[in-house]
Amino acid sequence: DADTAYVISKRAEKFAKQIGYKYGEAVAYSFLGYILEYRGEINEALKYYRAGLKLARELHSRDGEASCLGNIALIYKSQGNDVKALECNFQVLKIAEEIKHDEIYLTCLHNISTIFQSQGERDKALVYLFKELRLAKKVGDKRIYGFAMARIGSIHRDKMVEYIEKGAPRD
Repeated sequence: DADTAYVISKRAEKFAKQIGYKYGEAVAYSFLGYILEYRGEINEALKYYRAGLKLARELHSRDGEASCLGNIALIYKSQGNDVKALECNFQVLKIAEEIKHDEIYLTCLHNISTIFQSQGERDKALVYLFKELRLAKKVGDKRIYGFAMARIGSIHRDKMVEYIEKGAPRD
């Protein structure tokens, strides 16, 4: 129940502040962001994600920073703000590379390729999809590997249809 989760998370936030436990406060902010996003209170969710991001940076929690930025990017994408979504995702990508976190890196590659594909930037999408494909193979993630292959096939199919519809050049 979202209402109960909200009340508990607000209590956790308050308690963490009272005892000076910044990490607990950051976690509470993330939960509050999730809950508010679920409820459709997007602007409030962004406030909590940004507060969590600020604390993650203060605490030098690179994975926490990546998580908050990723959540913010998803909200921007859902609002149709691809520019800001990409900005956040590129920051996440850099962090994931620095901390060598393959799961975050894979997720971010997927998100970036999805944005480019939705913009009709198929060649840019393919760059990130092929990176995703190689990393998924390296870490043995067959599910992500399969998704990346399917999306690559979809893009190539779309390109072929466009090529045929325009009329193939004749010798």
